[in-house]
Amino acid sequence: MKNDGGFIMLEALVALAILALAASTLMDTVVTQLSRVQQVSVTRAGEEQALATMMRFASDTSARPGEWSGDGRDGWSWQVTARPHREEGMPVRAGGSQLLEVEVTASRAGTRRDLITLRSLVRSSWSGQQF
Repeated sequence: MKNDGGFIMLEALVALAILALAASTLMDTVVTQLSRVQQVSVTRAGEEQALATMMRFASDTSARPGEWSGDGRDGWSWQVTARPHREEGMPVRAGGSQLLEVEVTASRAGTRRDLITLRSLVRSSWSGQQF
């Protein structure tokens, strides 16, 4: 029988195998990138939760030292820790506004570690007398 220039079955199968290998590699890459996008989205939600909590605390001029925690949206929980700010060699001011060292930590349910921690100094009308 004379070959008239067409592909034989083995060549077609090899071409399909190469195409399937390339497609599976491409799909693996797409799935990995979608997973990373989801992780970034989750982390962004935690950052927004921590920032909103920090802003709420910072806007409260009567804020006092202490610890508070609560649950946010989408499975996030937060914790606020506020301590009087102390500078080495500087006397503690009595009365007037005080600076508080504020730390806000956000974590997601089901994780064993804190995902986001924000730290800031917040001015408060707290007198510093009852700590």
